[in-house]
Amino acid sequence: MNVNEVFSSLTRPNFDIILKKEQVDMIQSICDKHHTFGILPTGFGKSLSYILPPVLLDHYDHSKRHYALVISPLNALMEDQCSSLASKGVQAVHITRQEDMDEGVTTGAYQLMICYDKEVYTC
Repeated sequence: MNVNEVFSSLTRPNFDIILKKEQVDMIQSICDKHHTFGILPTGFGKSLSYILPPVLLDHYDHSKRHYALVISPLNALMEDQCSSLASKGVQAVHITRQEDMDEGVTTGAYQLMICYDKEVYTC
């Protein structure tokens, strides 16, 4: 799968962005099922590296559901990010309860599940 080709074929008008080479490299590595570690400066768009892989893979391979579980220490930003993603057609949830985790994983209701690192221990 070529990330640039699949990304350009997306028909979602809300993804009106141009990916930087470093973002494409990280997303391609993730989509190729490699463990990926990326260090990019603040404001560079690191979040796209975990938002886009399940979206691109769902678009490319319809045979199964793709999703990402993101564990982040930035709890204050997660609710806003989930709301913003929903407006772009990405099914995202901020996991705060065990039920959110169960629903997201067992039913495949979400492409992106984001939780605060301390919530991992309680869910």
